[in-house]
Amino acid sequence: MCDLKTNQRDVQLEEGRIVRKTSISFSERYVTKMDDPALMRIEVKKHRQGCNIGRRTGLFYVPRIIDYDVSSGVAKFERLHRLKSLKWMLAYRRSCDGLIKKLAMSLAMIHKELLLPRDMAVRIAPEIRLSGKSEVFLHGDYSLWNVFIDQQNGNLVILDWQMTPLFHRVGSYGTRYFDLVWFVYGLFNRPSHTFPLSLSAAPYGRLFIKTYFENADYVYNSEEFCEYMTRLFKMRLARKMTGLPWHEKLMRILPSMRMMRFADSFGSRDL
Repeated sequence: MCDLKTNQRDVQLEEGRIVRKTSISFSERYVTKMDDPALMRIEVKKHRQGCNIGRRTGLFYVPRIIDYDVSSGVAKFERLHRLKSLKWMLAYRRSCDGLIKKLAMSLAMIHKELLLPRDMAVRIAPEIRLSGKSEVFLHGDYSLWNVFIDQQNGNLVILDWQMTPLFHRVGSYGTRYFDLVWFVYGLFNRPSHTFPLSLSAAPYGRLFIKTYFENADYVYNSEEFCEYMTRLFKMRLARKMTGLPWHEKLMRILPSMRMMRFADSFGSRDL
């Protein structure tokens, strides 16, 4: 196979064990990912179930798994070429209300139907946990960077069914609020020079959350959700600002202020 591009990264698990680097390579027809076999086993299971959920509901598409080797932790995925990212769509399209609603409905269906074996129910990191009835199996990195539109057929495409590297890539089970808030965080998490995207963040965030709860089999607790959203936003902002030079911090001040204002003002009236 001729590799066109390769990305690698390390991660350390909670217990201190270093897992193997993730390696992602792209050829003309395939995307090949190599990861720690234990992590890849869970990701492949989620990915396959995502394929089935998308096919059954008609809401979204997940690329097919072409080959998977359990012992080596290597999976080969179908590569789709004409994809347009959600972050591009939000920045340059006049209105994305329909797309935002579809993304919220898709996440609601994922939370309803994604079921893994007991040994794959790995709790998310302690700092983002919230025990109780809100717990489900998660996508784990439902964000602007992992949702696309296929320009060939208009399908919504959902990629990367592993917990985000920012929380160790480990975890498949936890509060549904994480997937919700992580998506909304991505709407705001842009430097101040990307104004079209930043200015649309609040109304799109409200529309996304409202549509999700209209389609989810879950009784919404406004106070609990708002507290969790504020906690996750503050945690990410504190980490993101650490170590940045002053001019980069300045670029992120405006979207960060909008993000916290959104979390502070959100309530049951928004649903």
